[in-house]
Amino acid sequence: MLKTKYPALARMILLTPIGETRVWTISAENFPPDVFDAKNGGQLTLKIISTPDLLKAPSNLMLPPSSATRTASGLRYIVLKKGNKTSHPAPTSTVVIDYSGWDRSGKLFDSSVARGEPSSFPLTGLIKGWQEGVVLMSPGDTFRFWIPGALAYDGGGGDSPKGQLVFDITLYDFKDTP
Repeated sequence: MLKTKYPALARMILLTPIGETRVWTISAENFPPDVFDAKNGGQLTLKIISTPDLLKAPSNLMLPPSSATRTASGLRYIVLKKGNKTSHPAPTSTVVIDYSGWDRSGKLFDSSVARGEPSSFPLTGLIKGWQEGVVLMSPGDTFRFWIPGALAYDGGGGDSPKGQLVFDITLYDFKDTP
């Protein structure tokens, strides 16, 4: 995971395709004076020669491996990394996670990793697939979930992606809320 104390810089790096040159305009207040010189009108030019594959769509995006666990609702998951804790969040917990989500075409549609910092959410406000899956995790775990559309955004309007979605989620911490 790309970690930096300057999330805006991390996002610029992750959103600039390899080999492409982009000009980014940055507010000077996002960087201390020793890092960013505002004399250039707030413009920074980046050319990405290579970038980590942190946001690359999984190769098994369309079909989970046969080793994936399937729940009664149709949620499927595999453990990518097992942490060393045994506690689990409750359905009413607030969780601190990193995540990346892809639609079936491989398009990354949302990612805390791209923003450069974990997100904190009450589980009760998330899609049913996350509500069911994240409670299976312990701090330090990274799971990949294949979430059927009915447990994701198929019932909602707007421009949310429809159909099966794939999420990689790392649980860092949780706090039980009443």
